[in-house]
Amino acid sequence: MTISMKTSLVNRDDGNEDNKQKPKLYAKDSMDRFGDDLFGLILSYLLLEDRFRLECVSKQFQRTVFESVVDMKIDDRLMWQKSTGFSFNIQMLTTIAVKLANIQTIDCRGIRNDRHFHEVLAIFRDNCQHLREIYCQLLSNPMKWIQEFGPLVTGISGFGFNASDKQTLTHCHQLSHLSVYQLPDVFDTTSGQLLTKNLKAFVLKHNVIENSVQLVSFFAGNQSLNTFAFNGVIQTEEWFHELTDQLSRLTQLRELRLNLRLLNGENSLSESLRTIGLNCNQLQRLALNLHLNKEFNGQTLDSLRCYRQLKQLNLTLCHTIDEEVVEPLKLCHRLTHLTLNFYPINANLFANCAEHWPQLHYLSISTSYMSRECLSHISRLPALKKLVRQSPHTTHLSDNDFNDLLSRSPKLKSLTINGSIKWFSILSDNDLCHDYNNSTDYNNSTSFTTSLEATDDTNEDNKQQPKLYTKDSMDRYGDDLCGLLLSYLTLEDRFRLECVSQQFRRKIFDSVVDISIDDNFLLQYNLDSQKSVTKMMSRIAIKCLNISSLDCRGMKYLCDSMIPIVLKAFRDNCRHLSRIYCHLRSNPMKWIQEFGPLVTGISIFDTTSGNLLAKNLQKFELKCNCDENNEMLSQFVAQNQSLKCLRVGAHGSDSHHTLIQMSEQLSRLPQLRELRLNLALRSGQNSLSEFLRIIGLNCKQLKRLSLQLSSRDITGHTLDSLKVYSRLKRLRLTIAANIDIEVLEPLKLCHRLTHLRLNLLPINANFFANCADHWPRLHSLSIFTCDTSVYGECLDHISRLQALKKLVLHLSDNELSDLLSRSPTLKSLTINQSIECPNKLH
Repeated sequence: MTISMKTSLVNRDDGNEDNKQKPKLYAKDSMDRFGDDLFGLILSYLLLEDRFRLECVSKQFQRTVFESVVDMKIDDRLMWQKSTGFSFNIQMLTTIAVKLANIQTIDCRGIRNDRHFHEVLAIFRDNCQHLREIYCQLLSNPMKWIQEFGPLVTGISGFGFNASDKQTLTHCHQLSHLSVYQLPDVFDTTSGQLLTKNLKAFVLKHNVIENSVQLVSFFAGNQSLNTFAFNGVIQTEEWFHELTDQLSRLTQLRELRLNLRLLNGENSLSESLRTIGLNCNQLQRLALNLHLNKEFNGQTLDSLRCYRQLKQLNLTLCHTIDEEVVEPLKLCHRLTHLTLNFYPINANLFANCAEHWPQLHYLSISTSYMSRECLSHISRLPALKKLVRQSPHTTHLSDNDFNDLLSRSPKLKSLTINGSIKWFSILSDNDLCHDYNNSTDYNNSTSFTTSLEATDDTNEDNKQQPKLYTKDSMDRYGDDLCGLLLSYLTLEDRFRLECVSQQFRRKIFDSVVDISIDDNFLLQYNLDSQKSVTKMMSRIAIKCLNISSLDCRGMKYLCDSMIPIVLKAFRDNCRHLSRIYCHLRSNPMKWIQEFGPLVTGISIFDTTSGNLLAKNLQKFELKCNCDENNEMLSQFVAQNQSLKCLRVGAHGSDSHHTLIQMSEQLSRLPQLRELRLNLALRSGQNSLSEFLRIIGLNCKQLKRLSLQLSSRDITGHTLDSLKVYSRLKRLRLTIAANIDIEVLEPLKLCHRLTHLRLNLLPINANFFANCADHWPRLHSLSIFTCDTSVYGECLDHISRLQALKKLVLHLSDNELSDLLSRSPTLKSLTINQSIECPNKLH
């Protein structure tokens, strides 16, 4: 059994000229052999600075190292480099933009000095054709650039807008993310008209004027909000109730962040949170930073039981609390992320936590004290993958305590310990994303900001969750990279290695799309009964669900009766199966009616009824005598003008006229790109030369030619007609007869050859003299001959082929070393230890 995989290791030449890929042949120690797809994926994990430092490693690095960069942040540090005397370096930014041609988003919110802001945007706009989004701040005098670049601006952050700054918002037609200091910043100063509508994310950093009219107007024009963040002091309960009432009308709200200082009691807070939870059914991420003038009571957070869809909770309480205050957290059974920042944290909170939070895989705790009992409860969380422990004091817990936690927690792979608590602000401008602290990781685990870690960017359509792996885990490479690596295995190796890990089981069969089944495979595994064949084929089909092509042409006389069983097993289990290649042998009617719609390749052309049964073919193989009915051949050619690949095996013609008639029919195929001829002739070489000349003059698209010639005698003019094959790139020549050197002279006129294969009884070294002039593009050469003594003389000529990358022949170790030292671009050399005399075409 063999399989073909859609990877870059093997480029198959299937006769389809539409496939523009050329064979890539690399030495074993060459990094190029891994292909640009795999290499680009590996390089995508590098930092931007490392990419510029490493791009000079090879040409493959230069091609692929910047392809995966689609988002970029620009700040003052990048624009004003110390190495340039803190002056604006326009040349450096231009170089970055030219190399990073695939950039789609640039984040300029780190730019505080906007003197050259217009130039920066122009550089990336002119060089990055995929640029679609710009995030920026409205600094001094934005009108000088906003009219030109406003259509690309999708995110704005500002600290108080004056009247002219507000008008710039009307030029940003794609604006979806906005952060302002106060609500009046989004209203026209003169008319009071709302300037921004249909936002997706909005941050209100401080509310100075409690204007209910503006509040109602803003939410009425932005019902599309899925993220809202608010930071402010609540002076009156009436305005706070109005705010929460408007929030409860946002049907698409998925993330809410509130940093509140309440001057009155928490009863208004509890009621307001309950209103939001009951009405915002899509809300899945909630962050609360609460400051009260008095201590929290047991009912403050009772409303959390109303948040049935809640998956991520970030809770900061800036007062000492009692145990009963946080009891409602235990009712949030769907939590996957939980961040707690308050004092004290009682171990009873985590008692039976495995039942309360069965899906929790991220837990961050910021408190001054954590007991060993607390760790014991946490270790029972069945899905926990990452634990972050933050403390302002030296922790009393030892390394043994944490090692014990790691050993007992079933899925815990990352433990982060930070020596100081960072009282974080929950109102970030960075797309309102959670920013889990970059802390020192316990047990040397690392998180990467690539496909290794799926970030939660407030887009609910992105269903990925953060994946956190230990340094010695294969899982950290991600399914994409692992799947690509596994795609290079043979099918037998895949079944042998699928038990290595869960990741292997998920990905190891995904890339199997083409499969070939032959007699050798069935006999190798003693599949001699219908029951055993059905069991084996069903097992393969169930695992290789992505199979789209099935080749059964290797199932011949011994296993012909098994074809219906094989076809049924794959048809029933592989929903992508769309192509079947097979033979029509004994009694095909018992299965052809059922599987006929999937059959795209048959190796026999049935002419029993005298009617043409196959039309509009692209590939065809004809095994016949030259004296067969020429009218049938004419009819076939007329109805199959789409043929691109043709194989003809013709034997036993005594008629010059018959051979010429065949050539005239074949020359009527205008799209023919590949022709393979196996000719055993008894009518002389003049017929063959004329036969090839007629085809060469008329088939202008022919680029691949294979000739297997068997005749009594072949003279110097037999191959003269090769000079008319002006576009020929690949030639395969097999002659089962003794020939003189002048027979091969016409090959020297095929200057466009890239692939040449010679299978000859004798071969003269003089044939390769000046081969660098004759075949300047040749990069694959195969020589098969019984007389290996000529290789020593040939190697000196062959070593001068400037484009040669692959050589297949039979030679000694000394001759091999000499060849490799002199050939400039040779990367692959295949040595056959045994030579078959060229008596048949392989």
